[in-house]
Amino acid sequence: MNCIILTFHSELNYGAAMQAYALQKYLKKSNNVNILNINMKKDKQKFLREILTLNKKKNFNKFIKNNFNLSKKVKSLDDVKNILKQYDYAIVGSDQVWAFDLIKGYEDVFYLNMDIENTKKISYAASFGKDENIINNKQTVCKYLKHFDKISVREESSKELLNNMGIDCIDVADPTLLLNAEEYVQYFNLTKKSKKYILVYMLVIDEEIVNIVNEINKKLDMDIICFNNKNRFGKRCKCVPNASPEEFVELFYNASFVVTNSFHGTCFSIIFKKNFISVSHKSKGIRQINLLKKAGLLDRLYDKNKNVQEYLTKDIFIDKDFENYINTSRDFLDKLK
Repeated sequence: MNCIILTFHSELNYGAAMQAYALQKYLKKSNNVNILNINMKKDKQKFLREILTLNKKKNFNKFIKNNFNLSKKVKSLDDVKNILKQYDYAIVGSDQVWAFDLIKGYEDVFYLNMDIENTKKISYAASFGKDENIINNKQTVCKYLKHFDKISVREESSKELLNNMGIDCIDVADPTLLLNAEEYVQYFNLTKKSKKYILVYMLVIDEEIVNIVNEINKKLDMDIICFNNKNRFGKRCKCVPNASPEEFVELFYNASFVVTNSFHGTCFSIIFKKNFISVSHKSKGIRQINLLKKAGLLDRLYDKNKNVQEYLTKDIFIDKDFENYINTSRDFLDKLK
């Protein structure tokens, strides 16, 4: 069976890179899989940011070259249609591929609003980014999704909204969770390191996280590794702003403790069963909360009224139902026929 994935594969974002990698890797176990090679036009701010992070971009480009099976580069909607027609399944997702505020000008691509004849239209863990993208665009969403053969979304709230609109769908796990810890160890050739450190993954500098990490380190007395380019933690902190996606995974694998406000930072903390604190992201925290709830790990969500010692001494225990949730997500893909 031939599949092609439509997702954000070329963003300078660890979560975007890893979700694309994991979905392709899982599907490749029993299928021929490619990723649609489409590079969306970047706004001026994003373009300037990438210029300032050329070393990081080089590392991401190398990761993409070594790990992604890309289609021929597309330049028009006709190019997209001609390529998709060559596959049994066109799979949209994961990431915020249905967020209208992010895909302006590319709606027809990511909603597969085209005649691709015998190619079945599937979504896997597609995200609208926020519920307002559904609520404010109900007619448009219904028009686009009525042509899909099978639909799955990433957020439970999206599933409920779509179901209430008469659209049949389920919510499934982020692709990074389809692979288990042992598979990541094998695929990335990970090895255990003896050095102990606190890993800090902030999407943006957050003073609350800075204070949390400094308080934790008074008790753990470890080195700190941070992905940001500004050191806010003193002499024992190492900043790795240009880390490759492979290094990103390895740093989570070897961390002694993790503090993050990232959804995918939370995912990899769970995958590698790390003691961690997940600080709710100010605008996208619902994803973290939903994930922690499904894993039975809401006690890892930061609560300023709790003593940090409680997070340090209590090992994580993942709810058995979480594995059922992951298996249901795998079954959604395994049953594509």
